[in-house]
Parts: sequence; structure tokens; C-alpha cells
Amino acid sequence: MYKAGLLLVFISLFSVSATQAQNQKVSCDSVYTYAENPPQYPGGMKAFYDFLKGFHYQDVGPNDPVVGKFNIHLTLDAEGKPIDVQVTPESDPGLALKEYLIKMQTWTPASTKDGKVCYFLKIPAYVHYK
Repeated sequence: MYKAGLLLVFISLFSVSATQAQNQKVSCDSVYTYAENPPQYPGGMKAFYDFLKGFHYQDVGPNDPVVGKFNIHLTLDAEGKPIDVQVTPESDPGLALKEYLIKMQTWTPASTKDGKVCYFLKIPAYVHYK
């Protein structure tokens, strides 16, 4: 009984700290839109668009379009982790896409002659809902 209680306390503390870590935003003093070495998604942009193909939005009515055009605004920190993800238009499918994008892999970070830098990307995307 005592071991089970300690295990439960440990699991609770771990889940709280993991949630806090996910909610923390890393700030960048400068965000670049151009760098000698731009960020790279693991496997390249084809792999990024393949990742997007995994997005499924089920709340599509019979008269709704089956393809949506979105602009993905993505800020990566100096380690290549997404720290800000915005999707326009801000519709229900756009918000669902934003939640999906938050789960993406870490990119190879952008760099200049001075080292790794934060970077802003604007990526157009067509997403099939069905």
C-alpha cells in the first residue's frame, strides 16, 4: 500500500512537470526569415507534406469542400522546435490542423555564420479533409 502511494505521487508529479514543460514558450530575441542555412524538416519538405497527409478532419458535411487551403505560420527556436504555430484561416479545420502540427518533429535548426537562430516560416498547404 505504501509503495503504491509513492508510485502514485511520483506519477502525479511527473505528469504535472511534463505539462508545465509543454506549456512553456521559449522566447527568441531575434527571429530570422532568412539564414544561410534554413531549417530542414527531417526528410525534407516532401516528408513534411507527407506528415500533413496524416491530418484527418472528420467534421465535414456533405456540402463542405473536401480540400482546404491553409497558410501555416511557424516559428522555430534555435534548436528547431516549434514554439509558435498559427494556421490561417482560423476555422474549425484550421484549429484542428494547428493542434496536429504542434505534434510535428523537431526540425534541423536554421543557422547563420554566428550559430543557430530562431526562424519564421510561412508554408502554404492544401489539406484533404477526407
